[in-house]
Amino acid sequence: MTTAQADEGHASFLGGFDSGLIAFIFVAAIGATLIGLYTPALHVEQFWFFTRDITILGGIRQLIEGGQPVLGGLILFLSVVVPLVKAATGLLIGLFVRDAGPALSGLLGIFSVLGKWSLADVFILAIGVIVADGQLLTVANLGPGIYFFAAGALLSWIGTMALHGRARAALG
Repeated sequence: MTTAQADEGHASFLGGFDSGLIAFIFVAAIGATLIGLYTPALHVEQFWFFTRDITILGGIRQLIEGGQPVLGGLILFLSVVVPLVKAATGLLIGLFVRDAGPALSGLLGIFSVLGKWSLADVFILAIGVIVADGQLLTVANLGPGIYFFAAGALLSWIGTMALHGRARAALG
């Protein structure tokens, strides 16, 4: 089964969601994402007494201020702006759009692809923890922020699949 077929299967299953539930899913996705951005996502301990909690936004700021503005800007765009705009747009579509056309179906397809980037961010941070944890006298652990961020990405994906299923059902 291809990814497109899997997405289509999920979309048809989720197409039965009503507008209120879809709106709730996107509001929850936005809330979880915002909490995830501001809550410590990484706890680093060095030499047993130096500890640091790093938020996702704090890490992006450190990149920009540390001489990596292109990388920081790219991560800011893909990890913060895109997921929040996607969820907000999904919320508006779920609440106000009643006619599903090819343009809406195409937009939802793009959202489905973009949603995979947010989940990839979670895995990249987890790999960073593994690498940092292997450094001499350094212990790194995931914080609650990463779990909220992952929940936001997952809820946004579920909402997008629900809208996609509703659009497919409307198009016949």
